[in-house]
Amino acid sequence: MITNSLREWLQHLEKEEKIKSVTREVDLNFELSAIAKKLDGIAAVKFKNPRNCKIPVVSNIVYNRQIFAEAMGTSVDNMIKKYGIAQNNPLPCKSVSASEAPVMENVITSGIDLMKLPIPVHHEKDGGHYITAALLIAKDPETGERNVSIHRLHVLSKNELGILILPRHLSHFYQKAEAKNEPLDIALVIGVDPLLLLASQAIVPLGVDEVEIANALKEGKQLLVKCQTVDLKVPSEAEIVIEGKLLPKVRKMEGPFGEFPKYYGPASQKPVIEITAICHRDNPIYHTIVP
Repeated sequence: MITNSLREWLQHLEKEEKIKSVTREVDLNFELSAIAKKLDGIAAVKFKNPRNCKIPVVSNIVYNRQIFAEAMGTSVDNMIKKYGIAQNNPLPCKSVSASEAPVMENVITSGIDLMKLPIPVHHEKDGGHYITAALLIAKDPETGERNVSIHRLHVLSKNELGILILPRHLSHFYQKAEAKNEPLDIALVIGVDPLLLLASQAIVPLGVDEVEIANALKEGKQLLVKCQTVDLKVPSEAEIVIEGKLLPKVRKMEGPFGEFPKYYGPASQKPVIEITAICHRDNPIYHTIVP
């Protein structure tokens, strides 16, 4: 079932009885990630009552290949073919105004506090709270070409994130901006449908837009909206968007963090994102990926 938002996808999972619901209070430090990991490969999970936060958390939203096939509206055997067609035929997205975009129902530009979001501490030796399921959207500061990627994001303060940037497209954009001593606009998009998540991981050349790959997979349903404080467009149906600036020539200690290969990535001096706005839907849902 092709959906255009995290909410639609969760409704589908609930209808098919493929999501577990945890109604009791759950600690964001270790307990939430431990429960999600226990259900990895078995079921999606929604935590309705994270401690000290009214925003529910979901994880494992696509927990095996069959579920991914459902999200793509196809069979497991046809997944690669369908994805390949979309990747080779990206589809430009239409835009809507802020008044038409659910993610712009609430806009916070003062008194920003990342810790009002239910951001977990996933592992015993992690350096702190980590955002793990945000799609980072940025543009080449010279060409305007868009890129989407996922990065580990360490909460350093109420309005700062440390980021691990591998030598790929975002690094290329950041190097260009930093060479001019200019910040790079970024947007962190949390709570999207499975096809946007899938497309964000496309291994494609610079200039091929992952959002447009997602739009092709979603048969033209993907809508975008302008950000409030940075020069970017983001998916209008997202749950949460964190806007900010990747600062030039600023480094702070980030890490360690327990990575997917089951080793800790070490702590070191990394670039810093300064948050300029947090936008979210009414009654937002937070998504975390547990490595």
